[in-house]
Amino acid sequence: ELRKISNLCETFGVLMAPHNPLGPIATMVNVHMALTTPNFLIQEVMRADVPWRTEVFQGVPEIKDGHLLPPTGLGIGVEIDENAASKHPFKAVTPVQWYHNDGSVADW
Repeated sequence: ELRKISNLCETFGVLMAPHNPLGPIATMVNVHMALTTPNFLIQEVMRADVPWRTEVFQGVPEIKDGHLLPPTGLGIGVEIDENAASKHPFKAVTPVQWYHNDGSVADW
C-alpha cells in the first residue's frame, strides 16, 4: 500500500514522510522503502526509548550526519537476540490520555 501511495504522490510532486511506529523493525522497513522511493523526504526514528535496544536488536541503522545509512545485513537488516530479549519482558504501560475529562482534545 505504501508503494502505491508513494507512486501517486510522485505523480503530483508530493514528498513522502510516512509515520514510523518507532520500533527497530518498522524503522528498517521504512529505510528500505526510502531507498527505493525517489520522493521520500524524511524518516522518524526513535533511538533513546530503552537503554537495551542495541543489546536486543543487531543491525539497527546507523545515523551519520543526520542520515540513516543503508542496511548491510540480509533481509530487512535487523536481527533479534532472543536471549537478550527474554531479559526484558513486556511491561504494560498506561496509555497517554488523549482527551480531557470534558472531552476536549489534550495536547501530547
